[in-house]
Amino acid sequence: MGLQDWVDEERYVKTLEELKKFKEAGNPFTEEFFTLFQLVYKQQLSMLQKLQRRKRKLDKKLKSMTTWRMVRWFC
Repeated sequence: MGLQDWVDEERYVKTLEELKKFKEAGNPFTEEFFTLFQLVYKQQLSMLQKLQRRKRKLDKKLKSMTTWRMVRWFC
């Protein structure tokens, strides 16, 4: 058993100890957590939709502006 094997084994022991502590602490995902998570998710989704609408509107304006620049260039 080389030094690297010992280091790897020690790392796994520490990982298992941390997992045991996590398990002993109980389930952190309560109903309250899921309720808050859903609320934040819906807010983020709403914000994304608003941003997408605003982007489409700005893209249309940019396209129009680009077209007018081309028209002015050829006139």
